[in-house]
This record gives sequence, C-alpha cells and structure tokens, in this order.
Amino acid sequence: MLILPRHSTLKPAGALLEDGKQVADLLQCCHCSYTWRLQPGSGRLRGFCFHHQRVTCGQPACMECRDAHAEG
Repeated sequence: MLILPRHSTLKPAGALLEDGKQVADLLQCCHCSYTWRLQPGSGRLRGFCFHHQRVTCGQPACMECRDAHAEG
C-alpha cells in the first residue's frame, strides 16, 4: 500500500518549496491552466474532466469540456 503525506497527490502539476523542502503539491486545471495549492478539506469545489482525465478548477466555464463536444 502506498502511503502519501496529507499534502500529496499522485499526479501533481508542480510543487511548492520552502527552504528546499516540499511543502505542498500544485494542481493545474486542464481547461484554463489555473494553478492552485492542494489543500485537502478546504471546502473548495473542484471538478474532473473525464475526457482529459485531469482535474478542473471548478469555475463554471471549465466544468464542461469544450473538446469533448467538438468531437461529436
């Protein structure tokens, strides 16, 4: 079983470092490229795009995948 720290995710977009030590993982919206610090339990509503298999920022414009609708 893989045990990860509380601030970790399996596919981070980046990492926040302080004094050369990783403090938190960063995630990035697959639709608008907005980047945020992963904070479990923050209460922020995020989304997931099943077309891209990645997280979204949760903004109304990013909750629907335009690429999936363009394909048919």
